[in-house]
Amino acid sequence: MYKNFKLIAILLLTTLIILTGCELPIKKKSDYPTTAKRFISQLAVNNQDVPSSYKEMIAIDKKHQKDLEKYYKEYKNNIDKNDLKNKDYKNLDYILTEIYEVNHDFTKNINQIGNVKNIDESTYMKHLEQYLYLGEMLTSNIAIELDEFNLDYDEVLGEKHASMLEDLLTNEEMPTTQLRLFAYKQGHGYVVPKNQRSNISKIDLNKYQDYTTKRHNKKLSKQNVNEVIDLINNKLDDDLQFKHVDDAMPACIVSTLSEELKALNKYG
Repeated sequence: MYKNFKLIAILLLTTLIILTGCELPIKKKSDYPTTAKRFISQLAVNNQDVPSSYKEMIAIDKKHQKDLEKYYKEYKNNIDKNDLKNKDYKNLDYILTEIYEVNHDFTKNINQIGNVKNIDESTYMKHLEQYLYLGEMLTSNIAIELDEFNLDYDEVLGEKHASMLEDLLTNEEMPTTQLRLFAYKQGHGYVVPKNQRSNISKIDLNKYQDYTTKRHNKKLSKQNVNEVIDLINNKLDDDLQFKHVDDAMPACIVSTLSEELKALNKYG
């Protein structure tokens, strides 16, 4: 009995020594600039697809949503939290997260319309123009935030990826230029059939309540914002509506809504 116990003890000790000696190395996460550059490259590639038809656009947007979710998960999983103690890295992570949120919300919203059976081009484009306008206005605000951080992202990212980041935040034309055509489309029957609206959500602006900048840091009360939303909703087709906000909203949301209401009053 004692001999058996002694033999087992020796085997356990030997196994422990072997396992300790062969311990697998812990996978070290990439440094933050490397992780950020990879994510920026992925976002830039997503922006390069040019569809030749609205049906191809629907397919591309569905792919983009899946890609964005995958890329962002990889990005977050590869960040060493200790790296974010660095102020510049933390600010850049904040900006990249906002870029992801705006782009993901755009694809998620438009894909609800793309999933409608036999959706016609005019109805699809009406919704697309709304979500593009909202996305571009929010993106312009992110560009201001990045500028105010006074971040030397050339040094953090290198010239190539710093240029990519700038391109992600640059609009070729003013977002408001597309509002005229969008406003004209209201009230002309370009609507999703009522029996196919169960999976179409109202536009929710609540998640953008912290999209503030130093130069535009004042917020408008939820009562005032919701009054504007009601005016807009009355002008929009009933398949495209804004949800009421739950709290005061920043200047970028207020100006976004104000410009849309102005266009709807003028061209709708």
